[in-house]
Amino acid sequence: MRNILGVGAIILCLFFLAACGGSSADGGLSGPTISTIDALPRATSPMVTSASASVARSVEKAAATGMNLWTTDESFFDTNSSMSSCEALNTARESFGSAMQADMILCYVQQMSSAFTDLTDAAGDPVNVYDGAWHVMNLNIAECTTDADCSGDEYPEGATCNTTTARCEVDGVDVGHTPNRIKMKIVKNAAGSITDFTMYMCKYDDGVLTQNEYTNQTISGASFAMRALGFHSEGNGGVGAHLVDVDGTLNSSGAFVSREIVNRGMWSQDDHLSWQNGTLTQVEAGLYTYEGYNYGSYTDPNAQTGIYSNSLFAAAQILGDTSSDVSALALGDGAVLFEYSGTYDGQSWGPESGEEAWTGDNGEPVDPASSSDYYATAADGTIPVVVTDATFDTFIVFGANETWDCTDDVSVGIVDMPQFQEATINAACSEYVQSHDWINCWETIQQPLEPVE
Repeated sequence: MRNILGVGAIILCLFFLAACGGSSADGGLSGPTISTIDALPRATSPMVTSASASVARSVEKAAATGMNLWTTDESFFDTNSSMSSCEALNTARESFGSAMQADMILCYVQQMSSAFTDLTDAAGDPVNVYDGAWHVMNLNIAECTTDADCSGDEYPEGATCNTTTARCEVDGVDVGHTPNRIKMKIVKNAAGSITDFTMYMCKYDDGVLTQNEYTNQTISGASFAMRALGFHSEGNGGVGAHLVDVDGTLNSSGAFVSREIVNRGMWSQDDHLSWQNGTLTQVEAGLYTYEGYNYGSYTDPNAQTGIYSNSLFAAAQILGDTSSDVSALALGDGAVLFEYSGTYDGQSWGPESGEEAWTGDNGEPVDPASSSDYYATAADGTIPVVVTDATFDTFIVFGANETWDCTDDVSVGIVDMPQFQEATINAACSEYVQSHDWINCWETIQQPLEPVE
């Protein structure tokens, strides 16, 4: 969950020891040729093993396994751990997690693309989704077969299965969490390669079709850009919003030569409200820099209230980014420039600030921090300014060209899609369903403050 200024070109050149010259942004790469929606790259598509022959680096202390972004939890850390390794893990998983959310949306539609060649309109005429025009489709995603399928956290209490529609309902109102309608346009160039894909998603909210997602992907030669934003609610009362912009350069196989993930997110449940904003930049496989923050307010089980603010600039090793399996991503060695602060029941800590480095295989501090290969880049970074007054109405907002009222366009008409099983789609897109819960680094590693008597 984050978005902030990108890394300066000079710093990147020094960090990665890359030649910063060149006559074009994509280094002369031709980029991929893509003719069908199922072949579109995803935000977390792998990095190429070596970005270019001019890139050279020497990392003496390189982690072997690192901290897996999705499976590492609080039990990995203790009072001997580096606080910054834990916070860096939080920020890396939020950045890649936001990109995975965009990929999940694309993956869902890609799994239904097999039906695109057989679609017909109300008059029985064939529909060509690759004609560069807008197309509106009613989706038919079967979510349930029994009431038990509607009892998860994503459904409100009392939801039951309508076995006729295979959707979860409350008092006859569809409360399913999968989309009900999409509007999309696919544009190709003269060579037949996709250059633009735009899609709006809508689902029922209190019986009314309401937009909850927007995504757009453009490919121009080797240049790639993807934007996705949306809102979601959970049956347990939680609500969230996400926004991610991914820009990069692709090789002819659709792998990233360079990538920047700018992400922003917000989440609320009961008395907990939090948001984050950051930029993760990769100019070579296996390495990244990150600049961002998270901020939140909370009430703990003892009814004690507080806030926390964590901002940092990180330079670190990332493992698994050359793999097509995003579940392999792990944080390795790294260093940060940081500022942490917070309050608890009227008491406060921080702001604590400085530089810290860690080893990725055990999360322990490097002493001195300056001996880390990543220290110099982190120390030369910039601590971002933390926004402390964000709201759902201001932090993540659909732009004018990113909104749709979910009704039929008279000139377009609505096409009914054949039924797809949610379980089948979920199985095909399961790699994007990775847990990335926020770890309470302060309570796990530092001594927590005691309530005031």
